[in-house]
Amino acid sequence: MTIHLSKDLAQFVHEVVRAGRYATEAQVVEDALERLRVTMPPEEQATSNERNAAKASLHRRLMEMGLMTQPAEASSDLDDPEDRPIEIEGEPLSADIIRERR
Repeated sequence: MTIHLSKDLAQFVHEVVRAGRYATEAQVVEDALERLRVTMPPEEQATSNERNAAKASLHRRLMEMGLMTQPAEASSDLDDPEDRPIEIEGEPLSADIIRERR
């Protein structure tokens, strides 16, 4: 899939990756879309079967990429207000470096 962003949005995506909040640009977009989906009214969302299939596909891709070792439990709360970002020390790694180290 190819996504075209305005210069401002593309710059924002690059900045949050550079700041270490996300490992890749794709993760920024995935998180933004997941947050959008969570806030959409149910009648505008995909059916539960479609969501489950998409979620399973995403989990498979993340595991294949080595970004995830096992799927999250269905009961886990994605937008728990007590969840805090994990601070990562050091410089963020670029997607190229991560690919090279595999």
